[in-house]
Amino acid sequence: MTKREVYEAVIANQNVEAEVREYFEVELEKLDERNRRAAEKRAEKAKENEPIKAAIFGVLTEEPKTATVVKEEIADEFDVSIQKVSAILRKLVEAGDVDKTDVKIKGKGTQKGYSRA
Repeated sequence: MTKREVYEAVIANQNVEAEVREYFEVELEKLDERNRRAAEKRAEKAKENEPIKAAIFGVLTEEPKTATVVKEEIADEFDVSIQKVSAILRKLVEAGDVDKTDVKIKGKGTQKGYSRA
């Protein structure tokens, strides 16, 4: 059960005192406010990543490339970590814009390769 479900259950329960219900109504409003602020932060972060996302998509071709190769190709334009590049590539895969396949790298084994969908 989530906090929201517990709060709503307590608020809906008619056997609970009014003071207790009021407390949980306030807590529910605080929860909504925290969620709203978190959503705003995520939206702001996504907006900041748009130029990086476009650059990453721009360097992808039909031939699969690893996240390391993609990072190296956009290094002149953006100073981003491999983790950030990987996260943006995952989002592109989820959106259906990029395909993910396994690529064998000599000396490293199998890594994920990304190519345009």
